[in-house]
Amino acid sequence: MSKNAEGFRISSICRWLVLVVSVVIAALYLNSALYSAWVSGGPPNDYPEVWAQRSLRHFCLALALPLLGLAFFQIIRPLRRRWPLSLLYTGIAFGLLAVPISRTAYLRHACDASAGQWSDAYYRCEHR
Repeated sequence: MSKNAEGFRISSICRWLVLVVSVVIAALYLNSALYSAWVSGGPPNDYPEVWAQRSLRHFCLALALPLLGLAFFQIIRPLRRRWPLSLLYTGIAFGLLAVPISRTAYLRHACDASAGQWSDAYYRCEHR
């Protein structure tokens, strides 16, 4: 086997491994997101907002991970013509990852603006 063919084979295995691992981890996060959403609205608990935020965070991760896996799948490819598509996947993935962070920042800002105190333990604004 030539050195070029061996390199192509290794890169092909790496490409598929990255893609499969990202999809499997995304499926686990999706399962966690569904469970967290159920807990936030299902059985009575003291922390429904915390569970809802966790559900949103894990759902965004479940969507972002396959996109990042797809981006790396394209980048590891021997033909380098897929960079614009990989950059698009990466941009969308980072946009999805920013959703829970920006939601938290918005809720904290709205709490401060309404003269409340933000509770990290309950993930909500408490007014006195």
